[in-house]
Amino acid sequence: MVKSKICTKCGKQKLFSEFYKDKSGKHGVKSECKKCNIIRAKKYNNAYKAKRLEYAKIYNHTHRIERTEYDRKYRKTIMGHLRHCFYDMRRRCNNLERKDYNRYGGRGIKCLFESVNEFVNYVIAELRIDPRGLQIDRIDNDGHYERGNVRFVTSKVNNNNRRKRKCLNDRA
Repeated sequence: MVKSKICTKCGKQKLFSEFYKDKSGKHGVKSECKKCNIIRAKKYNNAYKAKRLEYAKIYNHTHRIERTEYDRKYRKTIMGHLRHCFYDMRRRCNNLERKDYNRYGGRGIKCLFESVNEFVNYVIAELRIDPRGLQIDRIDNDGHYERGNVRFVTSKVNNNNRRKRKCLNDRA
């Protein structure tokens, strides 16, 4: 015996498999079919999308000072600094819209750390340094961001570890 039910929205007789489950209902399924439920959800989301964006804009504007103060305090901690380094490193390698992408991800350089926690644990446990005030640098400039190829150095050392650029005036 195949069980069926009439959808309250479209009025069509459909199998129970075409309804979402609902244990509180009489038959154990919702009153509207999956297709009608999806259509209703899309209409709802489109109707309230502008309101949600406006609310987020107002919330962010009113809490901007609190958020920036918290960010400043958190970035001064070792964990905060390392998390910022990790996410910035990943963005350089993965975000096509960054202006420096062609110097990192565009050249095939990848961030091979699986997660921020793996990166933080590597720096704290193996490198054993306080990275605050230092910049992340790759030992092999053509290598990936990975264990054994990452170090923290001063900005002077980091600037000296650049690729050689071809100068247009050197054509002779």
